[in-house]
Amino acid sequence: MLRLFGLAGAIFVVLLLAALATGAPVLHALALLTGLAAAAALAGLQLSRPQGRGTVRMDGLRAPAAVRRDEGGAPHIAAENWHDLFQAQGFVAAQERLWQMEVARRTAAGRLAELCGESCLERDRFMRALGLYRLAERALADCPDEVRACLEAYADGVNAFIRAGKLPPEFALARLRPEPWRAVDSLAVAKLLAFELAPPVADVVVRARVAQVAGPEMAAALYAPGPSDASPPDPQQLPDLGGLCRLAMWAPQTVSGGTAWALAGTRTESGLPIAGCSLETAPRAPSPLHPLTLHGPGGARLEGIALAGLPGLLVGQSRHFAWALAPSEGGTARLVPEPSEGVRSQLTAIRVRGRAEPVAHTVLIGHSGPVVAMDESGAAALRSPVLQPGQEVAALLGINLARSYEEFRDAVREWAVPGLTVIYAGVDGTVARLETGPELREEVNPEDGIALGGRPADAAARIREVAASRTGWTLPFLARLPGDTVNMQARNLLQPLLQTLQEGLRQGARPESLTELEKRALLLLSDWSHEEPAGSAGACLWERWYFDLVEAIFRPRLGLTLFNQFIMTPSGQGAAEQLILRALRGEESPWLPLEGEFGLPRLALSAFRRAVAYLAARQGRSPERWAWGREHRVRFRHSLAEALPALGPLADLGPHPLGGGPATLHRSGLDPTMSGTVTTATTYCRLVDLARPGEPVAVLAPGTGGHPLDPSFAAQLLPWLRGDLLPPRPTGEDVLRLVP
Repeated sequence: MLRLFGLAGAIFVVLLLAALATGAPVLHALALLTGLAAAAALAGLQLSRPQGRGTVRMDGLRAPAAVRRDEGGAPHIAAENWHDLFQAQGFVAAQERLWQMEVARRTAAGRLAELCGESCLERDRFMRALGLYRLAERALADCPDEVRACLEAYADGVNAFIRAGKLPPEFALARLRPEPWRAVDSLAVAKLLAFELAPPVADVVVRARVAQVAGPEMAAALYAPGPSDASPPDPQQLPDLGGLCRLAMWAPQTVSGGTAWALAGTRTESGLPIAGCSLETAPRAPSPLHPLTLHGPGGARLEGIALAGLPGLLVGQSRHFAWALAPSEGGTARLVPEPSEGVRSQLTAIRVRGRAEPVAHTVLIGHSGPVVAMDESGAAALRSPVLQPGQEVAALLGINLARSYEEFRDAVREWAVPGLTVIYAGVDGTVARLETGPELREEVNPEDGIALGGRPADAAARIREVAASRTGWTLPFLARLPGDTVNMQARNLLQPLLQTLQEGLRQGARPESLTELEKRALLLLSDWSHEEPAGSAGACLWERWYFDLVEAIFRPRLGLTLFNQFIMTPSGQGAAEQLILRALRGEESPWLPLEGEFGLPRLALSAFRRAVAYLAARQGRSPERWAWGREHRVRFRHSLAEALPALGPLADLGPHPLGGGPATLHRSGLDPTMSGTVTTATTYCRLVDLARPGEPVAVLAPGTGGHPLDPSFAAQLLPWLRGDLLPPRPTGEDVLRLVP
């Protein structure tokens, strides 16, 4: 945002100086118009800032409620009953995140192209096929009365803000008046959350496409066999999946990954549990997550993070326990060949920004599920546990209202869809791990005192390794854990690959040696600690070498487009790593022979040479001065740029050098087509010691505020980049009173 107004100011100064120098009336007029336009834009932005004090009358409230914001910008809402508390939360959520709520419900409904144009048309077609919004409508019909009342109260609060007319600036840029928020919209956001937390559909689609391109035998040699009911179908029975594989490149709108954990009192200095979590989202400004404290009836107090569009908190703590959510490996989807004669069709229309007429689209539904691809050779239906009506909101609200572990467990049971791990840490010392599904699986007070869940496996393994290394943990020591950048993949692969590289020098048609630059780079990598801070030269070389090696193995057989999609999927990343590990153990594979120009030793050598040459060209011929953060950068996409893409280069935050990577606890996902651009990152981290429940530490990138002129909008970006967690801030004196 500073860039945007800085550019306007620079243009104004240039025009003014030119006008003064030449005396041309046209330049005087242009300078005046530029200055007035910038002033008007700034004034308009100022007027759209959320109201932080005063009185707002709100229909439906049963008693007055109050909203205060702490010095970090996080709202604290107090109400005398749960209905009013959720209605006030809806009002505050709309103040801070109405655009994010609008984008989320449109994503779930397949209506994103109305905002973003042609670029989102394929995504809308896919989401219409999935039918998440239809599932939300069915869930609303089965919703318990008390849950429906909470959803309607939340919607009433959102709509009270919309009716007030003081909308966020994104709506003015998009020339959009939001439709009233409905209870079903929150259910659709919850279903979208469940879908994005589940193992990615892109995994099974890209895996099937690899079988179509490289052959079933090659795919079987690459991917580890799964359960018998999840075995891939015969690729000859499926339609061409090339177009559908593009979904591997789509950024999530809610939460796509993360870890959750709790240490029992036997491992802490205080004798009570310490709980923590990290949530992975696409880097956006503002985040779809929203820090919040709710003060309810009977002394109830909930503190943590909410997801825009959902009542209650997603993760956080009450007076009785702390909890966190993370994805699990359960709930994998399947592609199922669908006989064409069994496919039902439904004609819909997708409105696209920039088009005068809507685009006709036919939704296809088979016996096994929604049909996501179809051509003359057949149809493919998607069978997924997520694509069933569920009570995700009932589960989340039940967690918020629970007062004991038994009530907590009963609430989690409502989330019947597999794919979610929930961690519990109680003030009575209980820690537990629960995994959702048709039958809830739970582990209470594990013997090692560590309750843990999350994806990817490398991150969870690192947490267990650190947690098990000692006892007597305190919050200040554990606060460094979410920012940990140890690369677990490099610890397994680096030394064997260095030895294989030396073997590659001997396997050539004639003996070879490294250049002086390559020797210096090799020495640098040999001494590397496996940590990946933004300034690490070793991390920079390792990540480039590993990517070039994987590309050399797979791109010749898959082609550039499918390779990029393959390496973006978790299953593709895991399959590539396991293939290299098997080759290092001496196991032959049709993808990777042990000898010859296409064997691992020669490919490792050529990939190393390409990596050194690439980095020397970009960062100079001094390897010790290379930095991972120059190749690994995060840009927080500003919501103003979603409404008007031309503003992106001026309004986005960044790019900033970022430590960590795909195989670290401080995790990020990379888009190989965008030269090191981070597509997802662990933007929210939180820890709390139940012995001191009023002193949690947390960080949310880029900040808590939802308005670009809010001082808290990007206030936590630099602490997050440093790996710092922040203590609670005092509550301010300004009060926004909500009255009936």
